[in-house]
Amino acid sequence: MKYRITVQLPRQERTPSEELLERAVLLLEGVAEYGAIYPAAKKLGINYSYAWSSIKKVELSLGEDLLVRVGGSTGCKLTERAEALTKEYRRVQAAAQAAADSVSNS
Repeated sequence: MKYRITVQLPRQERTPSEELLERAVLLLEGVAEYGAIYPAAKKLGINYSYAWSSIKKVELSLGEDLLVRVGGSTGCKLTERAEALTKEYRRVQAAAQAAADSVSNS
């Protein structure tokens, strides 16, 4: 069974698409692991500029930064909002999968 996650952001005119949000979450998780966008993008098989653009689009949708530069020009870390976003996204994703599995096993 397939499911779709739609994020409705309070007081936001723009809401990121499911694909964009999933890609951004994967990138944010990669940045948390590697400390930079480039290795996170490389792990996902996408180029740096596309990765950076994806993050920027979600930041625009949220109206706040998700990454903070550290250690010169290449390093970065997640903001508190980005950490919360990735955790909540994974929580909702797991709940949606459990619900889909429950329905399909009934």
